Amino acid sequence: RLYKEHYIFKILENKVIMDKPIISIKNAFILAFITVISFAAISILLKNYDYPRLVFGDILSPIIELVVVIILFYVIIYLATQELRIRRGWLFIAVALSFYVIGDILWAIYEIGLHQNPSVSLSDIFYLIFYPIFAVGIYYLTKFSFNRSEKFKIFIDMGIVMITVGLMFWTF
Repeated sequence: RLYKEHYIFKILENKVIMDKPIISIKNAFILAFITVISFAAISILLKNYDYPRLVFGDILSPIIELVVVIILFYVIIYLATQELRIRRGWLFIAVALSFYVIGDILWAIYEIGLHQNPSVSLSDIFYLIFYPIFAVGIYYLTKFSFNRSEKFKIFIDMGIVMITVGLMFWTF
């Protein structure tokens, strides 16, 4: 027999509302801390073994990032009653991170599967798509409202910063 508190989602006025979180914030932080410490410990243990360390990083990084993307979409569902601007911000961030995950998967395919150095590859396109979409997500999460000219100035400033950072990474 299922009681109301066993349901994770319920439908209210055609919106999905979270009744009860799947995991508490405290447990989520503990799990994240354990994941980071485990990742660091295994990386240290594999420091003298180049190829196993490479495989470990190339496989585990996209898996962790994919879990983060799933959590972000969970957050978007959880925020169904919040203001549209906030949900859009998190949606842009989740989509941006999805592009980053695709880039990491392609990187792993080049490095592990094809045994090529993916310094310039298709994965770079997905890495570069990540930045402007992520910036738009951060923009939507700000609490301030801007007029049209201020928005234009902010997007120009973000573009300048992204181009500068991109050129620095390209050069070095």
